[in-house]
Amino acid sequence: MPKMKQIDIIIPHERLSDVNRILYNHKVGGMMYYDIKGRGRAERDVIEEKVGAYSTGRRYTPEFGSH
Repeated sequence: MPKMKQIDIIIPHERLSDVNRILYNHKVGGMMYYDIKGRGRAERDVIEEKVGAYSTGRRYTPEFGSH
């Protein structure tokens, strides 16, 4: 039985289907993925705060975003 190896890569979520297709074509038996959030040099969107269905009028830039 061949030894299992683990490879950790970080990719944009838009590329997940491409990576999945490549691994499938190379007969890789399995894959796990996580949806992670982080911060870095990417520009973050300003979000208007809401409570229930009402806008509070306050705006903030979230510390972490999904990319």
